[in-house]
Order: sequence, then C-alpha cells, then structure tokens
Amino acid sequence: MRADPYNRVVNSAEQTYLFRHALLRDVAYSLQPPGERAALHGLVVGLVEDLFGPASLDSFAAELADHCRVATEAGLENMAERERRYTRQAAKLAEKAYRVEDAVRLYRRLAEITSAGESAEALRLAGNVCLQAAQHAEAEPLLREALTRAREAADLRVEGLVLIGLGTLHKNTGRVVEGADFLLRAIELHRAAGAHDLEANAMANLGVLKLQTGRAAEAETLLVQAIELLRRHGGEDRIPSVLLNLAIACKHTGRAERAKELFQQTLEAHRRIGDRRGEGAALTNLGLLASERSQYGEAERLLSEALSIHRETSNRRSEAIALGNLGSSYYARKQHPSAERCYSEAARIHEEIGNVSGQAVELANIAMIRDETGRHAEAEQLFQRVFRLHQQAGSRRFEALNRCDYARCLLHLGRVEDARWNWQQGIEVLKQIGDSTEAGRKTASMRKACTEAGVAPFE
Repeated sequence: MRADPYNRVVNSAEQTYLFRHALLRDVAYSLQPPGERAALHGLVVGLVEDLFGPASLDSFAAELADHCRVATEAGLENMAERERRYTRQAAKLAEKAYRVEDAVRLYRRLAEITSAGESAEALRLAGNVCLQAAQHAEAEPLLREALTRAREAADLRVEGLVLIGLGTLHKNTGRVVEGADFLLRAIELHRAAGAHDLEANAMANLGVLKLQTGRAAEAETLLVQAIELLRRHGGEDRIPSVLLNLAIACKHTGRAERAKELFQQTLEAHRRIGDRRGEGAALTNLGLLASERSQYGEAERLLSEALSIHRETSNRRSEAIALGNLGSSYYARKQHPSAERCYSEAARIHEEIGNVSGQAVELANIAMIRDETGRHAEAEQLFQRVFRLHQQAGSRRFEALNRCDYARCLLHLGRVEDARWNWQQGIEVLKQIGDSTEAGRKTASMRKACTEAGVAPFE
C-alpha cells in the first residue's frame, strides 16, 4: 500500500524541530524592546489594511483588534480607535455566527476600552448574546451592570433596551412579577422618548409573558398592538418574531388553523431574512401542531430539522422545547421509552438554564408516562413537584392542563374525590382562558378514565 504523503506521521525529530522553532520564535519576540514590538504590531495592522482594503477585513477583525490592543498597551499612538473599531466588528461577526463565548468576550473588551455611553451598550449586547443562548446566570450580571452604566450616562435608549432584556430574562426564569415590572418600565420609557419601534419590542415581550401565565386574550391584544407599531415605525424585520407568538396565542385559544397559517408565514419570513433561530422556532411549533393532528411522520421530520437548527445556533431553550415536542409525538404513538428519554433530556436542559416553566412541563410529561405504565405512586409524587414549579413560574395554563392529568393518576390510586377536585380546578381555568381545544381533550380523557374506574364522569 502506498503511503499518503499528505497524511504521513510526523517523526519525533520533526516534532522536536517544530517545538524548538516555536520556542525560538517566542524568545525572539520577547527580546524586542516594547516600543519596537508595538511598532511591529502596528506595522501588521497597516500592511493588512493596505493589502485587503476596508471592504475585505471582516475575516481579520479579531486578529487586527488583538494587534491593536498589544500596540496600544505598549504605548503606540493612534491604535486605540482602531482597536475599538475592530473589536466592535469582530464581536458582531461572532454573534452572527453564534460563537457565544467569542462574542461575549469581545463585547466585554469593547466595554473596557470605549466611552461610558458605549460601554453600557456593549455590556447589554454581551448580556443579550448570553440571553439568546439561554445562559441566564451569565446574562443577568452583564445586564444589571449595563443598566447601571446606562443610567450613569443618562442614555435612555440603552436603559430601555436593557430593561427589555432583564424583563425577558426574568420571564424565562420563572420570575414573572419582576419580569412584568421591567417590561412595563421599558414600555413607558420608550413611549415617552418617542421610540415606538422599541416600545413595540417591550410590548411584544410582555405579551409573551402574559401568554406564559395563561392570559391569552391580554397577550393577543399586546401582540397585535406591537405588530401595528412596528409596521408604522419601520420595524418590519421584527414582525415575524411577534407573529410567531401571536400564532401560539391562537393555538392556546383553540384556533389551530389560524395558528398553522401564522406559523407557516413566520417560517417563510424567517427563511427569507436568514434568521435561523426564528426558522427553528417556527419549525418546532409546526412540528407540535402536526403531532397533535396525528401526523407523526411529518411531526418528527419537522422537529428533527428544528433540533438541528437549535443546536447549530446554540439555542438551548428552543432545543429543549423541540425535544419535548418530539417526546410528545413518541408518546402519542405509545413509544414510551423514547418519549421518556426526550422528556428527561428536555427537563435537564430547562433546569440547567433556569427555565422553571419548561422544566415543569417536561416533568409532568414524565409523570403521565409513569402513570400510564402502572407507576402511579411515582407519578403522584412527580405531579406534586410539578405543581410547585408551575406556581413558582406563574404558569396558569400549564398547571390547569396538569391538574386534569393528575386527576387521572388519582383515579388510578382510588382517590376519587381528590381526582374530581383537581379535574374541576383544571377545566375551569381552561374554560376561563378560552382554550376550548384542550378543554375538549381533557374532558374526553376524563370520561374514558372515569368509565375505566367505574365512576360517574366529573362534569
């Protein structure tokens, strides 16, 4: 067999040479006086700029920023502004490529070397990158520091944007009262400043919070108002994300066909503008709809595509949601081991990122599997944990759904009156919030469970 000259093993002599060569390079560099080192770094920057021109420097931005940093620290004049420019450019490129750690590091560096006003924005952007990647523990201190600096600089625009970020973070981590307070303050601030596109952003996020807490009608009103503001004030590119949440509101109030239309619209819009995260979110919701219509092959295809996108874009929160939806497709087909694996992985991710509401949903799904497979006592204990998490997160709709599921578990345990009480509590909330689809499903499930248990239906 002929050896491949391009994949040969490097022998020990060559390894030694390479190692010593690197050492010699480092020694030679360290022997240069600081002023000469700074001049060399400055020379590199100048040569690259001259060779490639401003339009072709994106791929070198991070390296150029580092050369500028070393030159500035060594005392070379006229490099500080270039470092700021290249650091800003490199941070944006890293964020666009979903390189979370690089983007955060670069934005933090920008905050160190720029003016007080821009430092607040740089920290906000670093916090937002963490927030988009569901790194909530890392996002919160960055956003709080950004808020302090924005207020010190009297920068109302950045302050309002940070308040939106903090509101979203608190919503995502189950602190809905504090989240609503941040978002209401953001709405007031942007409205007073006449920044109506940013007011719409805050309004849309408040709508999502209302949706999460089972107030679908209030959510829909806020989302529709946000879309109108964005259309009037030049925020067309942000409308698809708001439409996605409006579709979820339609689904939660029994309008599945309208929801499907809106999900499809958002999918096409996100693909048109190249928003991979938005595309993944739309696919996740379309997959769930397909599963609920017993189109399991289509559901699993859509959800597998969504999972690929969520992992590509470091979107762990959406990854967990898609895993849970995939589990629901397996569950509907009685593939309980596969379903439980998906639910368990989704619950683990939600717990890691601090999404209390999502964790509760997936644990409830696991409890239902355990109930169906004869592990009623285990299921009962898990449901108790689920209700504590729902109450912590203020997830009124999901708690109502799971009260109905818990009633079936209690019937299996022979606790008929406890079952009746839990089912009535759950079904009443579903009727109040207008979720006729789920109310119908839970009623049919209750009737079947009551027949099997030999008791009268709870209606």
